[in-house]
Amino acid sequence: MIIGVTGYMASGKDTVVEYLIKKGFKHISLSDILRAELKSRKLEVTRKNLQEIGSNLREHFGAGYLAERAMLQIDEKEDWIISSIGTVGEINILKKSQKFNLIFVDAPQKERYKRIKARMREKERAKTFAEFKKSEALERIAIIDNP
Repeated sequence: MIIGVTGYMASGKDTVVEYLIKKGFKHISLSDILRAELKSRKLEVTRKNLQEIGSNLREHFGAGYLAERAMLQIDEKEDWIISSIGTVGEINILKKSQKFNLIFVDAPQKERYKRIKARMREKERAKTFAEFKKSEALERIAIIDNP
């Protein structure tokens, strides 16, 4: 079985991943592929750089590139969880496997904002709830524009 996990920032995706790892699933994160790419280019791992390198790779190699790279590492005889799925193109690649199922994780927007404020990831975070909503809206547009 291959389970893909997607959802909004701070919705609880990592909690789902941690649960499934405890149940014996192996894990691969599309964001970790981007982090490794940034490190290989000696670039700082920030949310902005992750978004830019992801867009750049998709533009040059196709919308499903990160999923293609992930699938190269997966033995379909085992149970896997793939996290940080961000585009329809990635989902389309993963759906080629008959063992693939997708989970969308969500939580109320104000709760997600509280979670973002409590953690410091990629050295960036929205300072106000309005900034958080604006950032989230831009990410939704980016996902729609990157089929």
